[in-house]
Parts: sequence; structure tokens; C-alpha cells
Amino acid sequence: KPPVEAAPARRDAPPAPPPKTPAKETKTPKKTPLRSDYWVQAGSFSTKSHADKAKEFLALKGITSIVQDGKVNGKVYYRVRVGPYTSQNEANYWLALIKEIDGMEKSLIWKSGAGL
Repeated sequence: KPPVEAAPARRDAPPAPPPKTPAKETKTPKKTPLRSDYWVQAGSFSTKSHADKAKEFLALKGITSIVQDGKVNGKVYYRVRVGPYTSQNEANYWLALIKEIDGMEKSLIWKSGAGL
């Protein structure tokens, strides 16, 4: 008998979709302990525009910061923070450098318990 040849694949037919695999069972992730981070708070302002100016000022000095808002006694404050740092020693190092900048003498370390 002559060998049987398979019919040539049609070029105009779309490729067959890949076989479906069963969905993996998803488990609820275990809660991990929250990491504490240390931040240098370079300033706290009652207006966002002042906080943005402080952030820009730090950027001119080569220091990256964020502006984060928070309420204190029902009033919103805008905090300029540098970090996060995983150790207090590292935060202390940056605090000392930031305190040397004019206008940043009142900077302090802020420790987060729940992250940002």
C-alpha cells in the first residue's frame, strides 16, 4: 500500500486555540505582619501648595520626597516625607543631612506601623 499522507493545513484557517487548562484553586493569602518603616518628615503644611514647594525645594537638593495628607483633629495637613528606611540608623543619617538644609531644621523621624 502507498503511504497515507495527511491533508495539507489550510492557510486561511485561524490557528486552533490552545487547550484549556483547569483554573488553579486560589487560596486567600495569609496575613503577614506589617512592616515598620522609618520616614524623615521634612515638614507639615496646612496647604498642599506649600508642601509641593517644600518637595520641589528638596528635589533641587537631590532628595526625593513624597507629599502625604492626613487629618489631625479634623484638619487636613500635608506632610513632606523622605524614605522609607528599614532601620532607624538609616533614617537618623538622612535626618541629620536634611536638618542641615535651611528651613528643614524641625524635621523629625516618623515610624509607620501600617505602611503608606
